[in-house]
Amino acid sequence: GLRLDNKTLSPNHVLRSMIEDWERDRASRSAFHSIELAQLRLDARHDTSMVASLEERHAAPLYSNATDAERRRATMGTGQDKSVFRGYWVDRNVAILRIRHGTCETEARI
Repeated sequence: GLRLDNKTLSPNHVLRSMIEDWERDRASRSAFHSIELAQLRLDARHDTSMVASLEERHAAPLYSNATDAERRRATMGTGQDKSVFRGYWVDRNVAILRIRHGTCETEARI
């Protein structure tokens, strides 16, 4: 093989800076956000195997005005004290976490 004349490594400060910027940007975009209900829409489509178009996303029911049937179709999972729904915020796919408060009787009614 070929021999290198100089085996000394020098740090690539530009690359390191770009990686750090990318990591900060990624962390800020993936952080948990609490947002107003008025901005959330449910993905209550019957067929969720295909990606929703922008028109479908904007026509999706608002979370705050959704019917029980729409909430059932958008449900990803339900636990003892919370439910998770498929939804949209602005034009991003999001999981909507709804935390319930109450007693065992409240859970039985749900």
